[in-house]
Amino acid sequence: MTEEREKIELSAEQKTELLNVGLEAAAEDQEASEHKGDLLYDILNHPLPLDGPAVNILPAPLRGLSRRVRSIAGAPLIERLTCSDTSISTIEAVKEHAKRSGKSVESEDRAEVLLSVYYAAIASGLVFHGRKITDHSYEHLAEAFTALTEKDWMADDLTELLTKAQKHCQAELGEVGNPDK
Repeated sequence: MTEEREKIELSAEQKTELLNVGLEAAAEDQEASEHKGDLLYDILNHPLPLDGPAVNILPAPLRGLSRRVRSIAGAPLIERLTCSDTSISTIEAVKEHAKRSGKSVESEDRAEVLLSVYYAAIASGLVFHGRKITDHSYEHLAEAFTALTEKDWMADDLTELLTKAQKHCQAELGEVGNPDK
């Protein structure tokens, strides 16, 4: 039995309207992607905020400027996440900062971007220190890293880091899944 497809005849006006709906949706998707890319860029190019005790020892005039002073606050997050010299405790601090910040934001876009920073910190721990700094399974991490690398707003440096971490997870899964190893 063959199934015949029913043809729908549309007027030129209806075709134009349908095309416009599709184009508007594509433009909105592009705009949202650019917005997330901008948010990610802003977050990655700022240092990890200083904690309370470190800020409190600064002279009063510097306390308000503490987040802007690189020599005090340290390197931008992108450098912290992609440099093999970054200590595991600093990577864990970035992860916890992203996790805390992501829970308190009102914007879904900002929450998604902070979640990507959270996973980038986990990836950094795996790639540069061979340490899993989370309770998430390797399977979950591999899926999350893969999903993030497919985001068109993801920074190239993080895409490279996430790809390496995904391969690390796959290797761990291969060892766990193979009883001969």
